[in-house]
Amino acid sequence: MKKRKIIIRLIKYLLFIGVLILILNTAFSFLTVNYSNSFPVGLYFNRNFKDIERGTLYIFCPEYDEKMQFAEQNGFWGNINKSCGKTPKYLKKALGLPYDKVIIKDNGVYINGQLILNTEIILKNKAYNKDIEFILEADEYFMLSDYNKYSYDSRYFGVIKKHQIESNVIPIITLE
Repeated sequence: MKKRKIIIRLIKYLLFIGVLILILNTAFSFLTVNYSNSFPVGLYFNRNFKDIERGTLYIFCPEYDEKMQFAEQNGFWGNINKSCGKTPKYLKKALGLPYDKVIIKDNGVYINGQLILNTEIILKNKAYNKDIEFILEADEYFMLSDYNKYSYDSRYFGVIKKHQIESNVIPIITLE
């Protein structure tokens, strides 16, 4: 009986913390709660940025096009809030910067000749950009998750323009 009370109390505390995080996320725009699987679930701090740096996490809003429609129709977003109009905000690393050479192959994405971990192609369908090679333009970024190979990222929806990037994020508390 005592174990049951402890478990119930623990569940109440965890629920309280979860609700508190959601309230803080709503009330304080400088916090983001990530609950996608692209990066560790947790609480992230939003901050302004001047320049976009390789390997840094950013929040951005992709354009709603046929590739985003595909993601929506296939449930890639789940019940995520569409806070960018028709799409949710995305949390990814900027791994391709302006003037970088990007090659997308079945075994993964190469940036300037270097294979990025966990970027092998999983979705071979109309969203997949098979065996393409291009140079990023002045305001283009290739946003990826090198944490989860199942992430829906620039491998599938393409490049992101600088004006679509909202903030840089830094993990505060994550569950790995």
